Amino acid sequence: MFRITGGLVVRGKEQIPLDAPLIVVANHASLADGIVLVAAFPRRVASLSAAYLFERPIAGPLLRWFGAIPVEGGPGAAAGIRKALHLLETGGALMVFPEGGVGPGHRPFEPGWAYLALKAGATVLPVGIRGSGHLLPPGTMRPYRAKVEVAIGQPFTVARTARPRRAEMASLNTMMEKQLWYLCDSVSEHPDKGDQMVKVEK
Repeated sequence: MFRITGGLVVRGKEQIPLDAPLIVVANHASLADGIVLVAAFPRRVASLSAAYLFERPIAGPLLRWFGAIPVEGGPGAAAGIRKALHLLETGGALMVFPEGGVGPGHRPFEPGWAYLALKAGATVLPVGIRGSGHLLPPGTMRPYRAKVEVAIGQPFTVARTARPRRAEMASLNTMMEKQLWYLCDSVSEHPDKGDQMVKVEK
């Protein structure tokens, strides 16, 4: 797909933990972001996705294909959270988009990812994505030609906590926002030097 749409450039791929319980925290400019991360990562990565997306004709089959976990709104969200925790506790990897929806620019993060990280004692990996909003703009299912760039940050592990506190989650959330927007802004500082579909730079 990315060969014909403009290419996918991945930087810092060597920093991806291959066997630890992992939460990948990324910005969310497009519904294509999940596909971008699946293509960029050398291990299977599931996602937490809004339940209504599973009813869409194109998004639904794609979400099921890479093992997305549906999350309902309100009281129904607890079932999705339990499934996500089970995935992490059995060594799986989960991608989370804490902005809570797709769109351009920097938007405040929801702290749900921090709750999961603390509850599971997971490793957390910040990932900045740039260009996906041009590849598949919000509100359309028609892809356009655009290069997508992914910058992978430094992983860190949080201590497992039976009852995560709001202050802990807020602190992690603030730190993640700063790291993630730094990664997103740094992507454009490294122009592509080749025409491979996937190019990895250390």
